[in-house]
Amino acid sequence: MVRTSASGPCLAAEKRLGWNCIAIEAASHLADRLERNRRLSGATFEIRRSAVWKTDGERITFHTDASFHVGGHLDTVAGYPDGSKLRIRESVETVTVDTLVREWKEEHADPARIVIKLDIEGAETAAFAGARKTLADGAILIYEDHGSDTECQTTKAALELGLIVFALETGSIARISSPAEARARKPNWRLGYNFVALRPEYESLLDDVKSETADVS
Repeated sequence: MVRTSASGPCLAAEKRLGWNCIAIEAASHLADRLERNRRLSGATFEIRRSAVWKTDGERITFHTDASFHVGGHLDTVAGYPDGSKLRIRESVETVTVDTLVREWKEEHADPARIVIKLDIEGAETAAFAGARKTLADGAILIYEDHGSDTECQTTKAALELGLIVFALETGSIARISSPAEARARKPNWRLGYNFVALRPEYESLLDDVKSETADVS
């Protein structure tokens, strides 16, 4: 599993589901916190301080704050004005999902299934562009489409890539065919909502992982 934030589900995935995980975190203070949590729990998931993006090796400014990390975002992501709560500017190197997966496979036995959880504050569409090979190989992508985005730009980008999309809700997965259908699944503009996307030829994989993916939020 490729997990792109430093929150609890990465650890839960390893302990509860038995997955091998790598967590990608752009903010240095959150990467440090994740490392402390890993040591305290005796977990073995990997940590990498990078920003998931459409290309490898770029240096991009990341806006964050040690006491208020909600809304942390890359400088190149539109729609996030500079705010007084995000006072720290850090330079972070970008990496694509395809590169992360390739490097993982070079050092480990090929996983039976790759699940990617994206929660990267508006950079999801760029991350999609850097995950084309991984998706073509049958990866399952879980991403956030925020309630405040009435145009559902992330879901629109997934559909334009030819992916099939499902709203990921507790105990159910509902097929989404348009941004309008995605918008109807996001009643609260303050919240982020999880969706799952994959290549159409791998739709049967959802039969096996429905209960697992419902637990990853």
